[in-house]
Amino acid sequence: MNTTPWENFAFDKLLLDPPRGGAIEALKAMRDPLPKKIVYVSCHPGTLARDSEYLVHVRGYRLNSVGVMDMFPHTNHVESMALFERE
Repeated sequence: MNTTPWENFAFDKLLLDPPRGGAIEALKAMRDPLPKKIVYVSCHPGTLARDSEYLVHVRGYRLNSVGVMDMFPHTNHVESMALFERE
């Protein structure tokens, strides 16, 4: 299995801003100790929902807050941000 440079670091906060396909592979690659907080920025509500389900039901995070920003007002695209926390 190939390793990435960030796999060997311990961190307590994580900012994710993945492409439209989401971050499921990165989330599955996370090792203990898991970060206490994850801010997830998403341009695709479907992949945010899928990845949120994984974070909550598999990794034990709690969805603390979520918001939507219309950064491109003349299009139908929105950015979503979600904060996940772990005790």
